[in-house]
Amino acid sequence: MPRARRPGHLPLDPPASLPARLRAVAGARSLVYAPDATIVRLGAPARSLLAIEAGAVVARLHLPSGAAAFTQVLGPGDLLGLEALRQARRRGRGGQGRARVEAKALVRTSLISAPGPEVRRAIATDPWLASLLLEAVAEHVARLERSLAATVGTRLSQRTLAELTKLAISHGKPIPGGDRIDLPLSQDLLASMVGGARESVNRTLQELAASGAIRREGRSYVVPASDRSGKQARLDQDPPG
Repeated sequence: MPRARRPGHLPLDPPASLPARLRAVAGARSLVYAPDATIVRLGAPARSLLAIEAGAVVARLHLPSGAAAFTQVLGPGDLLGLEALRQARRRGRGGQGRARVEAKALVRTSLISAPGPEVRRAIATDPWLASLLLEAVAEHVARLERSLAATVGTRLSQRTLAELTKLAISHGKPIPGGDRIDLPLSQDLLASMVGGARESVNRTLQELAASGAIRREGRSYVVPASDRSGKQARLDQDPPG
């Protein structure tokens, strides 16, 4: 009769973040990128899992045709290089027919890089790491689903306000009356995030400001704090059918 397997020891105080847990993986290292520096080159094979510790990253998902399908601003706790977690024999030949990712630092950004094979080995013995990774991957998939649903099911003004609200929650600085997004958000970047033309997004931003849904402070956007909790609740709901 096979012996029962003793469950692994769980520390009473697990790290509060995925980057902190990945730091203990064999071969893990800290990386720092200056603004606009390339983190992931388009089409480059993923060898390591990257977890953002601080800063902001612009990630673009490209279809096999080469067209950019999604653009997102990622922040602390988000992941890049998920492909590195796949077994080599399952990655396919040359990545043909697969979507590809490119990523650049939007501001000074620090990450933890851990080799994919070492992360897979660590998952087998570290339940906390496995749990944190599962949660992060689930959020990654949910974010893509929300982005796709919003692109085909909502007006440009709704998509633009939703993106600014998410950025205020993830990267905002509390100020009197709202949360200021201290990120260099060009209209071209916003247009790619919401799937609209630059001119249309410019008009939409003016309309949102005129209605009081947002306001401008220099080059920064401010989302009123009074609307934040309600907007977050709506953002957390399932994508519209």
